[in-house]
Amino acid sequence: MKISYRQIQLICVLYLVAWMIAPPLAYDTIFRLMAIVAAGLWLLIQIMTRKRTANPGVRRHLKLYLICVVIYAIVLFMFRCIFNHMMPWVAFYNDVTTYILLFIGYVGGVYCRDMRYEELKKIFYWALVIAVFFSVTSIF
Repeated sequence: MKISYRQIQLICVLYLVAWMIAPPLAYDTIFRLMAIVAAGLWLLIQIMTRKRTANPGVRRHLKLYLICVVIYAIVLFMFRCIFNHMMPWVAFYNDVTTYILLFIGYVGGVYCRDMRYEELKKIFYWALVIAVFFSVTSIF
């Protein structure tokens, strides 16, 4: 059985979604590091296998989103370092969830740009199942 780059990307995104929703995964350092590695791996594969799309409007909006995300992340990081008197590593560590959430928005845009709707459906249903599971288990 051969695993394709798209399957690896899908596994990375499914882990990121589970990490963001599941409370037991959110607070342990090893799971945060795994989320950063998954995001980096997804990005690396995307850079290596990127194809040109025919729709320049979608590309332009994705670039605008990415620029806004980078500006927001830098401002948030600087705010934490300067006004909350945090060390850079602590400031980054405290806001990893925010950075990953913004990254998931970019992933969704890339999947729409590349018309990978079947994978988007899998991600949506995975998020729904994880959310329902942890909602039910937190009641009991």
